[in-house]
Amino acid sequence: MAKNGVAVTLPPTLKPLPAPTPHFDEQLGGIEGWVGAILVALADTSAQALREIEDGGLTPKTKMQGGDLIARLYGLQKQSRGKLDFTAAVHRQGQLQLRRHRGADLSAAAVDQITTSILATVDRVATAMRAEMN
Repeated sequence: MAKNGVAVTLPPTLKPLPAPTPHFDEQLGGIEGWVGAILVALADTSAQALREIEDGGLTPKTKMQGGDLIARLYGLQKQSRGKLDFTAAVHRQGQLQLRRHRGADLSAAAVDQITTSILATVDRVATAMRAEMN
């Protein structure tokens, strides 16, 4: 249990890489290559955030890193309008990249849960951005 009284369980399949820097998938190129890279980095950052919460609090560095990655994903969503089914690309890249980088034992259902959660966060950011513009 975390020092703040919140019980957080880190899924064993989301162990972080040494450096959660997005690695562009050159085989895919374009927006989909970056979507895959950002999903892997977000999984790493989320795992780090859960560990920090267990230890008593999220560090500003991890919070900023997560925010930056979500902002990048939001930017890609905007760039993809009319060119790509962004939601499908996120789910496709989740299945491909998260399972490649986190191991094939990560179930399709778990990946769908992760990507759905990430998309929900991007949607909240998009909603906030639209509200700010009005």
